[in-house]
Formats: sequence, C-alpha cells, structure tokens
Amino acid sequence: WRIVNGSHYEYRTKIIFTCDPGYYRLGPAHIQCMANGVWSWKNERPHCQIISCGDLATPPSGKKIGTQTSFGATAIFTCDNGYMLVGSTVR
Repeated sequence: WRIVNGSHYEYRTKIIFTCDPGYYRLGPAHIQCMANGVWSWKNERPHCQIISCGDLATPPSGKKIGTQTSFGATAIFTCDNGYMLVGSTVR
C-alpha cells in the first residue's frame, strides 16, 4: 500500500492498495480515514490473493511433471515411447 495524501492514520488520509506481481487485489482499491476515526472500507478489508492458472491436463499418451498452478509455476511434458510431442515441453 502507499499513502496518496495526508499522514499515517490522520483524518482524510487516503491509502491506495496494490499487489505484488503474481497476486491480485480483493476488496477496495483505496480507503480513507473518516471523520469518526475509522477507515472507509465496508465489508471486506483489502488483501492480495495469489493468481492461480488452474490445472493443466496431462496429455494423452504422455506425462506431466509439476503440480503447482500459481503464477510463475512451470510444468514439463513428455511423451510415452512411440509418441512425439507437438509444441513446447515446458509451460
């Protein structure tokens, strides 16, 4: 997060939330310190969630090495004997 205006925890201080690469934001993009001394979020506090690309299927007559599905993960594909891989061995 970063402060856009004001000082830490003072009335009208506005904070913008961003996430590191590989994560996406849930909740409000910004909050502001209100006159009653509380932050302006409603139900959900802003937080970052890791990006998941979902499961990669194992190719027919082949194998997949790698089970991670998060941002930056890789999988390696190989073929059974007698078969040839079309496309990249790494995704």
